Amino acid sequence: MTIEELVKLLEKFPPQTRVVVAGYQNGYNDITKIHRLALQLNAYQCWSCGTHALAAPDLSDRIPAIFLGGYNPHCPQVLASDR
Repeated sequence: MTIEELVKLLEKFPPQTRVVVAGYQNGYNDITKIHRLALQLNAYQCWSCGTHALAAPDLSDRIPAIFLGGYNPHCPQVLASDR
């Protein structure tokens, strides 16, 4: 999904609508992090991983992306989505 596609979808909702991400095992978290990163598309085939991976700095076909993440502030450990 691109930013353009996301904006078109989000424009259909009232501006005050909360936006969340899935929690670690259950529930939902507020979005607290937005990061730029570069991806290697279709890097993983296993069901337990996301499809894409962080791209190595020397990879020629790095794809720019935006990461939206959130974490549970009640969790004593820092999760990957909070980095």
